[in-house]
Amino acid sequence: MQDIRSNAGQKGIEVLMLEATTVKSLELAFARLRAERCEAVYVASGPLGPAKRIRIIALAAESRLPAIYSFRIFPSTGE
Repeated sequence: MQDIRSNAGQKGIEVLMLEATTVKSLELAFARLRAERCEAVYVASGPLGPAKRIRIIALAAESRLPAIYSFRIFPSTGE
């Protein structure tokens, strides 16, 4: 995560890092991303990711946020 913050900073990109360990905290994280008017989201690997990928994809779409995923299975599911 420090590499992401460092590389983004070098490109003038402000990073907002949020951690979601439950479905509810995931929904709250996307609400905050919308409130902060974030322009994109990077979904890092973690224990919640693969199990909740359909919900994460849906939240990114509902939020109209371009998303980058750390797992190939996210975009390849076609959801």
